[in-house]
Amino acid sequence: MTKLSKQIIKNAIKKNIEIAIKEDLGTSDVTTNLINYNQKARGYLIAKQSGVLCGREWFNQTYKKINNKIKLK
Repeated sequence: MTKLSKQIIKNAIKKNIEIAIKEDLGTSDVTTNLINYNQKARGYLIAKQSGVLCGREWFNQTYKKINNKIKLK
């Protein structure tokens, strides 16, 4: 993959995330009202069988955008 291709993908991911967050948070989405922003939490992504996680970069970058203190392992 060329450097230009990587940059195009990186920009597309950033734009997709901005649109998704704006859609959810901008309109006071019902599910976002359930979040207590002052509480620490831990989450797990669990699969029933082996597979390929598609969209991992979107997943990682979304959480970094929401809060850069979030740790993903």
